[in-house]
Amino acid sequence: AGGHKTTSSRRTSVERALDRNWTGLQVGPRPAPELRDEERHDRQAGGIWFEGGLGGPPATVDLGRELEGMAGRQLRMRMFTMEPGAVFGPIHDHRGRPGLVYVLQGVITDHRDGVATDYGPGVGWPEDRNTTHWLENRGSTTAIEISVDIVGQEGSHG
Repeated sequence: AGGHKTTSSRRTSVERALDRNWTGLQVGPRPAPELRDEERHDRQAGGIWFEGGLGGPPATVDLGRELEGMAGRQLRMRMFTMEPGAVFGPIHDHRGRPGLVYVLQGVITDHRDGVATDYGPGVGWPEDRNTTHWLENRGSTTAIEISVDIVGQEGSHG
C-alpha cells in the first residue's frame, strides 16, 4: 500500500546497454506471478539498477579455467541498488544459478514460500535450486546489495 513510487528516469550508459539485452524486471507493488528465465530476471528498470566491475558490466571469473568440471560456467558479482518502493521481480527461481546475497545498506525484503523476511546491512541470504522468490525495498532509504552467483557463459550450454 502507499509508499511505493517510481523513481527518476536518470539513466547511465550502463543502464542503456542493459535495456538492449535484458527484459522483464518490473517495478510496482507486486511482481507478476509467472516465472521468467534468467535474462528476463536481470534487467534494469525504474528504481533498480546494477553495477559490475567499475560501474561497467558484471565482474566475472571463468570457472572453466579455474576448476575442473566447470567448463562453460562463470562466477559473477553484481551490485544492485534499490530505491525506496522498488520491486525486483517478477517472481523467479535460481535453478542452475546458485548464489549468495549480502546487503550493504538499507533493508531488502525477500518474499518466498509466502513468508516476507527483512534483511538489513551486514546480513544476506543464499539462493539455491530450491529458491523461488521476489524482492522489494519497503523502507524509506535506498538499499544496496551485492549478488554473487554461478551462471552459464554466453554461448555455452553448461
